Amino acid sequence: MAKTSLRVIDTERLRDAMQRHGLSMTRLAENVQVSREFISKLIARRRNCRPQIADAIAAQLGQSTNVFFASATSEDSDNKEFEMPVQSVTIDDPYLYIEDVAELACMELATLRYYRAMGKGPDFFSMAGKGGRLRIRLSKARAWIEEYENGELGEAAGR
Repeated sequence: MAKTSLRVIDTERLRDAMQRHGLSMTRLAENVQVSREFISKLIARRRNCRPQIADAIAAQLGQSTNVFFASATSEDSDNKEFEMPVQSVTIDDPYLYIEDVAELACMELATLRYYRAMGKGPDFFSMAGKGGRLRIRLSKARAWIEEYENGELGEAAGR
């Protein structure tokens, strides 16, 4: 019998629940006693988790586990006709939220917002128009971080 492994069903649903509960990836990771990197990979669907971790995450978000997670293995079930098919989606250049970019750049969210206010931050956009969550492609975020690390942002970088 194979070990049970669970995967995130819908990353947007999980992210929205985290936002509603005021939980960043870092805070959620601390609360369920795993690394922030683990949570990041789990949300990006590059990693699965044990049922105990999925239960802890769902509890932090006030939901049952099956709202966010589904079985990632089929070897432990005799009744395969009722299982959800496991689909692997590879996104070469996924969208990141502003909080993700701050963590990727190892900077405080307030600092990243300062750069945006000064017109020297990454080129975020909102799919929902004004007031929507800010997003950016991973490739653009990495390019901006490289500029930041190389001191190419001008006066704001010297802050």
